[in-house]
Amino acid sequence: MKARNFFVGAVLTGAVLYCATAFTEFPVLSEARDLWIETAMTTGDHQWLARIFPQSVIDKVMSRQIRQVDGIAGLGAAASDQQLNRSFFIVPKEWQDAIMEDVKRDAEAAREQEQKEKIYNYWWKSDPLKQKAAAQSGVDVTGRKVLVNDEEQGVMISLVRTTMFTGRVVQICDPSRVCIVSTDQKGAQGKLICDYLSDHNAILGINASGFKDPNGNGMGGQIIGMTRSSGQDWGDLMYSSTTIGFDSENRLLAGVINNWDAYNLRDAMQFGPVLIKDGNILTEGSAGWGLQPRTIVAQREDGAVLFLVVDGRKPGYSIGATMGDCAEILKEYGAFTAAACDGGSSSVLAYNGEIINKPSTPMATGRYLPNAFIVKKR
Repeated sequence: MKARNFFVGAVLTGAVLYCATAFTEFPVLSEARDLWIETAMTTGDHQWLARIFPQSVIDKVMSRQIRQVDGIAGLGAAASDQQLNRSFFIVPKEWQDAIMEDVKRDAEAAREQEQKEKIYNYWWKSDPLKQKAAAQSGVDVTGRKVLVNDEEQGVMISLVRTTMFTGRVVQICDPSRVCIVSTDQKGAQGKLICDYLSDHNAILGINASGFKDPNGNGMGGQIIGMTRSSGQDWGDLMYSSTTIGFDSENRLLAGVINNWDAYNLRDAMQFGPVLIKDGNILTEGSAGWGLQPRTIVAQREDGAVLFLVVDGRKPGYSIGATMGDCAEILKEYGAFTAAACDGGSSSVLAYNGEIINKPSTPMATGRYLPNAFIVKKR
């Protein structure tokens, strides 16, 4: 009798909790339900986990997902006509007069090349990533532990750790060395991230575009959307999807761009959403995207590029981050523009020939990827 009463009580309690979670908007329960649904529905293979709730509830939750923003991020102050020689570097205003005085003294025949070299040297000597201070303190400008401080390559990698997730933020001095590379087996198979680095003389790389992935067995050969690498396009442009790419002036642009040539995009891909525009956070909280491993690309107003790779799906180590979490972290590093690349089991970060994060895929090499953002060596 006691066993039966316990069983009946447990069933009734479960039924009451289910109804309260599925059909009411009690703050704690509804927030947990919504995050559960968002997380499940933004995976490729585990959407069934959300099906314990009625379809009407799932539709309501997922209708909040932010995919697009008005206008193009990256065309604000960084695009000012007062910026000097933006085709090579975005240079802080206080350096412009000194640089121009030097440039005027250069021989006219070599003026353009010498101007670029001078700007580069001014930038490098200014230590924009504060790498010299980090070498002494062991922490970056936000106080986070520095894992890699590569002054020769102008790259710094820091540890990001919260109670929910662990990730790594990369700061890159030179935006002209950041580009997209694609697999040479298009339509058949992608490449591993470390192969992208070795094939293109790169110091660092992250994943970029999404790809068709039936039952989690995709080989990265069938890209979703379009990508551009060294002027070569691959895939089909998705006219309602967010484009993320660098233009000929090394500015990171993000938004719905249906004519890449009009914006002089040199390297680009499609995913999203946009997290930060003109220095303002657009995506707060989960924004319909749940908790997942993340890969984000961003740029400061002075031109320095930021990558953020968050691990996930590993209870006890890192569950995953919301889009809002990522936006807040990048804002701490001065991000002017930021947008999301593909995430989940594809999220990967490689430095100096080795994967340095913990991807959620069981493959020690990471997944086969259709393309990647890389940082070429000096």
